[in-house]
Amino acid sequence: MTCQKKLSLLSIAFVFFCGGSAIDYVALADDQITPQQRRFFEKEVRPLLSEQCYKCHSEKSTKGGLRVDSRSSLLMGGESGSAIEPGDADASVLMEAVRYETFEMPPSKKLSDEQIAILDKWIEMGAPWPGDHGDVVPRPESKSFSDEELNWWAFRPLNGPTPPTQLDHPEWCRNEIDQFIAAELDHQQLVPAPEADRATLLR
Repeated sequence: MTCQKKLSLLSIAFVFFCGGSAIDYVALADDQITPQQRRFFEKEVRPLLSEQCYKCHSEKSTKGGLRVDSRSSLLMGGESGSAIEPGDADASVLMEAVRYETFEMPPSKKLSDEQIAILDKWIEMGAPWPGDHGDVVPRPESKSFSDEELNWWAFRPLNGPTPPTQLDHPEWCRNEIDQFIAAELDHQQLVPAPEADRATLLR
């Protein structure tokens, strides 16, 4: 074997063992997709994804940060990481979800065994997607909250505050809640209203 041939074989081995996963994260060129794969995708896969998944995971809605309307978006994934592992359906989060192994997608009704088999076959063949040129659509940026917003009273844990006792009109209080009200009235320099008689209450 010549040195040049040895070098070529070593280069191929390097691609498979060290960089084999790199091809997973770029689009397959259209000329790499066979006519059979193209027909299978257009006849079986695209209609299935459109009917069962686009409502919650496409341009109009990206629940969980995930879009499934392109191969690139599936590879980018959502909050749980990449949705597919081309060539390995069992390692794909999408398959775990449609099989109801972890997540349950679609949540309303599990796909039929035939539909699950379609997605399984598609991913095993490398998840070919005609026309996908690798343009990943950025996920919508999640809102970040300021320290002031995160310190909003509704987000704080309950801590059992001690009712105030230094009050201008302690006799008005019947319970601990009244003590807090009376303290705020004092702060606003207001006097509690006198207790109404029964006739006034009945009106």
